[in-house]
Amino acid sequence: MAVKSKGVVAALLAIGAVLASGLLLRVDSTASGEPGALETALMRRLRRWLTPEQLIRTPNPAANDAATLRRARLHYADHCAFCHGADGAGGQFHFYPPAPDLRQGTQQLSDGEIYFAIASGIRFSGMPAFGDGSANDLESWELVRLIRALPQLSPQELQEIAERSPQGVRLLRERREEEEFLHAP
Repeated sequence: MAVKSKGVVAALLAIGAVLASGLLLRVDSTASGEPGALETALMRRLRRWLTPEQLIRTPNPAANDAATLRRARLHYADHCAFCHGADGAGGQFHFYPPAPDLRQGTQQLSDGEIYFAIASGIRFSGMPAFGDGSANDLESWELVRLIRALPQLSPQELQEIAERSPQGVRLLRERREEEEFLHAP
């Protein structure tokens, strides 16, 4: 219970710091703006702090083989590609904070931290909770394997994800073009 209350206090302090920095530094606080360096650093630190310590160090129980990656690609296509993109680049929509590029900064997190974000979701963002929160939630652990592999996926594997995404390549391209048109100077 003390850990949860510490988490609430830390979250409130972080939100207060973000709001104060926006007011004091006149930072763009719209949903279409990019988070500033201070906000990004605070939120990363807060996310790390709120992840259970034992989970940060937990090794990934999912097999690291072709069958696991195939299942994870299909799961990712159905549940994740809509926001994170088939290639994991993120930025599909104007979420705030934006869906991260899973090929870059996320790669620096431990498997347990990535798992925790998938299974538990991220409050005050568009990231829902997809797992049951237990360490034996194998589908979420398999997604961690795929996220680790995203930077090395072949064009065929990326195409498979794009084609199996509920939106599909055509719809996402149309939406991006629409967004560009609506926000053109």
